Amino acid sequence: MSIVKFFACSSEVEPAGLFSVSHIIYIAITLTVVATALSFTTALDHSKIKTIIKIFSIFLCSIEAIKIIFMLCTGHASDPNSYIPLYFCSIAMYASLLSAFAKNKAKRLGDVFLTTGGIIGGLFFIIYPLTSMTLYPAFHFVTFQSYLFHGVMLYIGLLMLISGYCKLHIRDVCYHICIVVAMSAVALAVNMLLGSNLMFVSQNYPGTFIEILYNAFPSPWFTIIMIISQASLPFFLVYAVYKSVTKIRKKAE
Repeated sequence: MSIVKFFACSSEVEPAGLFSVSHIIYIAITLTVVATALSFTTALDHSKIKTIIKIFSIFLCSIEAIKIIFMLCTGHASDPNSYIPLYFCSIAMYASLLSAFAKNKAKRLGDVFLTTGGIIGGLFFIIYPLTSMTLYPAFHFVTFQSYLFHGVMLYIGLLMLISGYCKLHIRDVCYHICIVVAMSAVALAVNMLLGSNLMFVSQNYPGTFIEILYNAFPSPWFTIIMIISQASLPFFLVYAVYKSVTKIRKKAE
């Protein structure tokens, strides 16, 4: 495996494919690293956890910037889908900055997304990496960067939730809805200008579950359903588990 292939354009390499051996290895390694990191950090005091969030917020922005540069330098300048960070998981990057450096409601906005959308988005990608394993081999910069990015997403969200740094309330769904709808509005505007499919709200994504929705619901219902789903389901999934675990802990005390 040469360093040239590690930085090759997608048209020059063979994708690893979903649920291939290399994909399973990536899942195992990522989840193991996340679990190990959590075992060493969930007992830390909140000031140290905030420092961790600050470090990783800068880290996420840095590796995303490197990816954008890579895409622009490898012939993807004409494909805005490949380098404009306006996807559901991209929100974690912006949310981490709010959580780390903002105050009051802006900070809460970041905290809530990281502990809900961040966990679901990170875990979903690790298991179903549509934008890496379907386009690139396992030994490739994009695949490595994507798993690093989403592994950090998952880690930060779980750390904040398990440590009690962020305690969820049902009313927090408003924060999740606001940040996702805002991102979707920006993505829609860019999609109309550039013909892109950012946030996956404007066009079909053949060969994925999105295609089922796209074929079942004509525009604009497809767009509405995609936005509503992303704005609500991740929060309620995490909140349901969070409340269940909280009840079990209280009964055990």
